[in-house]
Amino acid sequence: MAAAPVPDFQLISQHLIEIGRNFALLPVPPPPDPDIHQRLQQIMDAITTVQENIATMQRSIDAMQENIATIQQDVVHIWESVNNLNRHAEYQPTRSYNTRASLNAALQYPSNTALPPNAPTDPASLLDMSRAMCQALAGSLGLPALPPATTIQQRRQQIIDFLGCGLVAL
Repeated sequence: MAAAPVPDFQLISQHLIEIGRNFALLPVPPPPDPDIHQRLQQIMDAITTVQENIATMQRSIDAMQENIATIQQDVVHIWESVNNLNRHAEYQPTRSYNTRASLNAALQYPSNTALPPNAPTDPASLLDMSRAMCQALAGSLGLPALPPATTIQQRRQQIIDFLGCGLVAL
């Protein structure tokens, strides 16, 4: 029988040393963190807090947008009021004159008003205007339209008040 070959232990040990060196080049994973679950829960809690803060900020933004819309409406109303005051201030000299004028004095109208034919020429004739004249004159003066059921006295009073005549339509 033939003798079994004898292993070359020196060659084997050199190969094992080389394999060991190659394993030394591999990164060593860190040992498992015993607090990993606690840390993950802290991260999840932090994410939940951030989400709640975002929701709170969104509600604040929505409220601010509503406030801005309200302020914009207020500014529009103020602008309209200023324009209305300017319009009334423009007519103040006319109103002041008509307030002091006697019933038979010449009636003064705002400048640049295109009067309808046969418009009243004195404060007294304002008291005798027809419904058609009231509507035509109110339109010429830029007064708001009145409802159809408005009486002739109310239509006359609207014009008298606008012109500042200080009369009462009967």
